[in-house]
Amino acid sequence: MEVNGSDDIDFTMEVNGLQDTNGLDKVNGSDKVVENYKKFPQEIVNVDEATEERVLRHFKGPMAALVQVGPEKWILPKLYPQCAEKLYNFEARSDDIWISTYSRSGTTWTQEMIWLLCNDLNYEAAKAAPLMVRFPYFELEGFLPGVKELDEPNDVIAPSAVEILGKMTSQRFIKTHLPIQLMPHDALAKGCKIVYVARNPKDVLASLSHFVKNPGILYEGNFQQLADFFIDDLIVYSPFFEHIKDGWNRRNESNVLFLFYEDLVMDLKNSLKKLANFLERPLSDNDLPELMQHLNIKNFKQNESINIKLTEQYRTGEWEFVRRGKVGGNPEITPEIAEKVDAWTEKRLKGTGIKFPHQLRHKLEMYNMQANKQWKK
Repeated sequence: MEVNGSDDIDFTMEVNGLQDTNGLDKVNGSDKVVENYKKFPQEIVNVDEATEERVLRHFKGPMAALVQVGPEKWILPKLYPQCAEKLYNFEARSDDIWISTYSRSGTTWTQEMIWLLCNDLNYEAAKAAPLMVRFPYFELEGFLPGVKELDEPNDVIAPSAVEILGKMTSQRFIKTHLPIQLMPHDALAKGCKIVYVARNPKDVLASLSHFVKNPGILYEGNFQQLADFFIDDLIVYSPFFEHIKDGWNRRNESNVLFLFYEDLVMDLKNSLKKLANFLERPLSDNDLPELMQHLNIKNFKQNESINIKLTEQYRTGEWEFVRRGKVGGNPEITPEIAEKVDAWTEKRLKGTGIKFPHQLRHKLEMYNMQANKQWKK
């Protein structure tokens, strides 16, 4: 079967022991994935041919070909339909703890915080097991078809997190970049704790510009073109602001904690206390110095349980899994790109009440500068 000129995709899946095969139908003259997975409530369609051609011109990795999911048109790789039902109908446990973020939003850093807080700050245990074992990446199997060929043992990368999580007897910690609405319905129904982390778009874009060099994505283009893809919501897990708004709109639910990455960076001490209270894991002032030292970005980048080692192809690429973790100060963001991102941000967040902390700090600094000038006069 050929889909918009892309490679064949087998949409056969096992449902309750029976094979359920879904192909593609012609709907209004365009190829459309038939969303009949019985238990997955969202429609999945291919991006239009012009968009796919534009994307594939610059993205060469297995995550390049895209589908759109649901009315929000979530952008996901073409492998996603093969596991959409299995992921959505994953059997959750009430004590599961999830983290949901748009990619490059401080996910790994926050994962380590959560795991340590919930495991009595056991630093030795944290160093002994890779983070991807302690905190599996939920939907990875729908993204990278070659994960089973990695140098590390399969359970490090968790090619099928659903299977691995199902065998766990201890409390489970689960990472996803899916928006909360695409998370398993069972996780929401059972009130699993969900930590959502949002990061300002300029820093996400700057981080993406390094991350997209990895062989799963293989971006071939300049930074301006990448910025256009980002603003046009054609990066995997987009639409960016819809992703954040989905978390923001749930911030008052008792099982959801909405955090800004900027708050974590600028006030780690109080952010850790807030996170600990949400997780119902009391944190004393005596515990903070060692925890904050462990989470220091320089130490974090050198932590081998965090910086995953993949195949030689991945290791020699010009990219880092954990980068600098700072707020602002990105030389890649030219004034022209900054202006475009600011206009996009203002348009998409108008009326939502969402204000990134660095924006508020910048406005306060500008106000103080103006006040000082007036005072000197």
